[in-house]
Amino acid sequence: MSISASSQGQKIEQQRVDSLYSYHLIDGVNNHQFDSLVKLAATVCETPIATLNLLDEDTEYSISSYGIELRSSPRNESISNQIIVDPVPLVIEDISQDERFANLSSFIVENNLNFFAGFPLVNSEGYTLGAICVYDYEAKKITSDHLNALKTIANQLILLFNSHKHVSELEIMQETLQLNIDNLEEYTGFISNDLRSPFRNIELISEILYDKHINDLPQDSLNHLRDIITETKESREFIVDLLEYSKSISAFNQEFELVSMDELIHKLIARMKIPKKFTVEVEGDMPEFYFPRMALNHLFSNLIENATKYNDSDNPIIRISYIENYGHHIFKVYDNGPGINPKIKPIINKLFEGGLDSNSNFIKSIGLGLAIVNKLAHLMGGGIILDSEPGKGCEYTFGLPINAMDDND
Repeated sequence: MSISASSQGQKIEQQRVDSLYSYHLIDGVNNHQFDSLVKLAATVCETPIATLNLLDEDTEYSISSYGIELRSSPRNESISNQIIVDPVPLVIEDISQDERFANLSSFIVENNLNFFAGFPLVNSEGYTLGAICVYDYEAKKITSDHLNALKTIANQLILLFNSHKHVSELEIMQETLQLNIDNLEEYTGFISNDLRSPFRNIELISEILYDKHINDLPQDSLNHLRDIITETKESREFIVDLLEYSKSISAFNQEFELVSMDELIHKLIARMKIPKKFTVEVEGDMPEFYFPRMALNHLFSNLIENATKYNDSDNPIIRISYIENYGHHIFKVYDNGPGINPKIKPIINKLFEGGLDSNSNFIKSIGLGLAIVNKLAHLMGGGIILDSEPGKGCEYTFGLPINAMDDND
């Protein structure tokens, strides 16, 4: 064999092992899901023992077995290694008479095994990961029906491997996401604690200077001070919004619990200290369902706060209603405020965007409240729709599939 051919063979073998590891099957996880197929292999082949063997660079791992305890052994002593080298069904009717396997592992010798049949487990990439194997104490023959049965079982095992791989990848993604969320919350907490105070100090000092020198400073200087006050206040509010955003996404990962929406909404209204001039109406028989309570708190508190913050009506109204429609929980939050200019609608759910108010004045920052609502709505498996015109108020409609609640019950 040439050096280049040897190098190519090593490269292919490394790719095969990497593909095997990507399934996360030999890292100590629970593999009982394969036990029924391994037992079926022994049953249809009429053998007392069956194993599901996977082979990496130097070790054979039996990750599921029937009729014998799980084991691992050196790859170079394994009969299954022959299937990795030559990925075709291997049948040894009488091991004692086959010179290829004169130096076998203690597994064969100690258990006095004398018959072996194995079918390769080949994935969609063409890599042989291992074999489904059956053993007997007596030399025997195997029929084509037996081999066809092993082939069917091998195909089912590959399907299970793929399913296990997808689940493992999702778990890893979830762990990574949670780590990123935790890091984001820690970072935004640092920002909130360390930067809000300096911005507030700048704001207070600027206000003091403005009030003290309102009669003896040029108007340009007073305008600059007023700009400083406005800018620092907006920055401080943005920091608060950023912390709220990170907390809201983290809230979605909390445990599911039975939530009474009537209780949740009324507690929010009481806690938010809405100005007395507001009339708050709650309509419809609110449902109960299983969901992370904190996520719902964040969503509705942002909608209610938004309805409060921008409502300049002489008789401000906030109306929260509920209906069940077409298999969905449908919530509406309405306010009779100034409404939203159609030009701003496309960007209100985007982070860090500016836009136009109802009078077509440019707003440098519209905050994160609506971005939080939009993000949570999609994380919950639902959606949110805005219906608004200048001078006619705003109505946010939030829909959540009832089946999504049942699936998490």
